[in-house]
Amino acid sequence: MSDAPDAHPDAARLLALWQERWPEPHPWFFGWGMPGMRFHTLPWSSQEARQARDRRSARRRHRSIVTAVEALSGVRGTMVVELWRWNADETRTSLPGFLPWASFTQPGVTGPEEAEDCTDELRIRSGRPSLDDLCDVAHRDEGRYLLVAEDMTWTVYCYDGGIDVAMLDPDIERALADAYHRWLPPDSWVVGHDWMRPATRGDLRKKAKTDRRLAIWNARWRKRMARAEALGDAVADDDPED
Repeated sequence: MSDAPDAHPDAARLLALWQERWPEPHPWFFGWGMPGMRFHTLPWSSQEARQARDRRSARRRHRSIVTAVEALSGVRGTMVVELWRWNADETRTSLPGFLPWASFTQPGVTGPEEAEDCTDELRIRSGRPSLDDLCDVAHRDEGRYLLVAEDMTWTVYCYDGGIDVAMLDPDIERALADAYHRWLPPDSWVVGHDWMRPATRGDLRKKAKTDRRLAIWNARWRKRMARAEALGDAVADDDPED
C-alpha cells in the first residue's frame, strides 16, 4: 500500500479486496497481458482511429461492452486504475483525480534487484469517468487505464484497437461472448484467446495480406541487421590492438 501523504484514503481496503478477488494480483496484466476476453473496437483491429467514423465506432463499441458487463453483473464500474500515462502534468489530462494506491511486483521475480525493476507504483481514482474519455485517451495513446467494478469482480481495459475484459463469473463471460460474438477475434488471428469466432473469408484474406506484409518487413529487418553487423565487424577489425 502506498505510504504517500496524498494516498487514496481507502487504499488499504481496496488493495485487500483486489488481492482477495484475483489470484494474479498485478493489475498491469489485466491490461497488457492475456485477458480472458478480447473484443475489437475497430475493423480488423486497426490500431488507430484515423477519422471521425473510426472514433465513433470505437466509442460505441466500448460503451456497449461496458454497459453490457454492468447489466449482466449488476455492478457498476466506479474505479479506474492508472497503469501508465504519457504526460505527468495533471493539468494536461482528461482523466484527473488519481491518487497513489499501491505497489505491485510482477510475478515470477526471484531476487531483490529484479523486484526493484519489476515493481510498479499504481494510482487509482474513485468515481466513474466518461467512457468516451477512457476510449479517446486509449486511442490517442495518452495512457492505459483499467475500469474496475465497484466490488472488483471484473475489469475492462480499452486500448487502441480493442477492449479486454477480465471476469470472475464464467456464466457472465459466456453471456457477454454470445451477445457480442461478431466483435470477437477470428480464430485465424495472430494471437489465440479464450473466446474466438470462426474466421470468415474476409478474415482469411486479411490474414494472408497481413502475413505477406510482415514477411516483407521481417526480410527488410534481417537485411538491415546483417548489414549493420557486417559493418560493425569491419570497423572492429580496423581498430588498433591495445
